[in-house]
Amino acid sequence: MTGRLTIASVGDHSELTRVLPFLEQQRVPYAGETLTRSTARGSYAALIAGKVAPDASLLLAECSDRRASTLPGQAAITMPLRLNLVVRLTSDVSPLDQVSRTDRKLFIRQRRRRGLSLVVGHGISDFNQFYDRMHLPTMLRRHGRTARSEPKDAAFQCLFEYGVLFFVEEGGTRIGGMLCRLDPQGKRLIIRLVGVLDGEETHYSSSVYMAMYILVLEWARNQGLAEVDLSVSEPFLSKGVLQFKRKLHPHFELPRNHLKNRRLWLKAQHDCAEVRDFLVANPLISINAGGRLKAVYFYDHQRPARRSLSCTSPGIEEATLVDLDSFLSSCRP
Repeated sequence: MTGRLTIASVGDHSELTRVLPFLEQQRVPYAGETLTRSTARGSYAALIAGKVAPDASLLLAECSDRRASTLPGQAAITMPLRLNLVVRLTSDVSPLDQVSRTDRKLFIRQRRRRGLSLVVGHGISDFNQFYDRMHLPTMLRRHGRTARSEPKDAAFQCLFEYGVLFFVEEGGTRIGGMLCRLDPQGKRLIIRLVGVLDGEETHYSSSVYMAMYILVLEWARNQGLAEVDLSVSEPFLSKGVLQFKRKLHPHFELPRNHLKNRRLWLKAQHDCAEVRDFLVANPLISINAGGRLKAVYFYDHQRPARRSLSCTSPGIEEATLVDLDSFLSSCRP
């Protein structure tokens, strides 16, 4: 990415294509639209030595936890590559009781007024309706050209045939859906694909989306399941989907697969207004050598920490404020 705030990255291409579109979107308010993008083969050593995009403002490396521990620590921070957001279910606490009072009252009112209910789809036509009329249109509306999803054949074979397809109905009309993988041995439901009818903003931005999650959590609890995995998120508190799911009171934890030991290493190369604006606007979740998760809020004398993006969630052990004057001291000539 070039302009007044450039980002150079190295690592697994498939993983970088998940996080870079978000970072590119976040840089626009401070540096304008992206002018050019380029891709080439490179190494971690070349990135650090400035041989890859030498004028880059920020360096980003997707790597193992072992490699992250060897990368420079000045003006740098290490994050988990992904985080799983997991709601743990108990027989004595309803999922509805775990959301805020405002969201709880809204859900109860909307379920009554709009006749919202949860149904399970079983047939191929149900799957096609969900994937073609709900999931794909919603992804296109949310992500545009950067939209990515599970291919339809894979979603059918790996998710639908081994999971549960839910629909939320309003007065008998299906307006939203959620395709989940079911792990009966682990007593676990894993939310994988979601969408609203035709990707309509009225459904996506309204209480329907929250209602869909609450109804599925209630279903899982009634089935005797122990937890619902709300799926993964990149470790930035400025991600809207992370803040939305945080309302459901999930535990933040590392993935339970090979991604558990993957990291994102972010290093500032220059001390400038755009870098400072970007870091303050995007509080993040760091990880230390012991695996502890911590929310990090940047600030300076002109830019207050963005504490309106809450980090209060199980699994995040503490929040810390980082003064950019100190953090970026090694970047100044």
